[in-house]
Amino acid sequence: MRKRLRYRDLVALGIVANRITLRNWIRDRGFPRGVLLGPNSRSWAADEVETWIASRPSSPKRTPLTRMLQGTVDGSQPKRAGQARARNSAAKRSPVRTDMPRKVPAKPVRSRA
Repeated sequence: MRKRLRYRDLVALGIVANRITLRNWIRDRGFPRGVLLGPNSRSWAADEVETWIASRPSSPKRTPLTRMLQGTVDGSQPKRAGQARARNSAAKRSPVRTDMPRKVPAKPVRSRA
């Protein structure tokens, strides 16, 4: 008898983190479709899932050349892109001038009828 995995088993094993990712993997990356057990539950054969995991390409090891191309010749971790972006965008903004009075729109005058 083949062992069947349900969604909660896939999460517990660390294969998938959420249902949207699982749906995208089924649609785009060839994850097994599984079998519908009912209107809202699905299961997968464990050996099909293991075969899919084994067929996925693994990322190559980073060589000194790739570290150099990414800006870290000494092997240290590169700075996160968000930090650099935040610094650059803050530098581009013009400073707020506090010595000038703010322009406040005038209130409309209502005439008495």
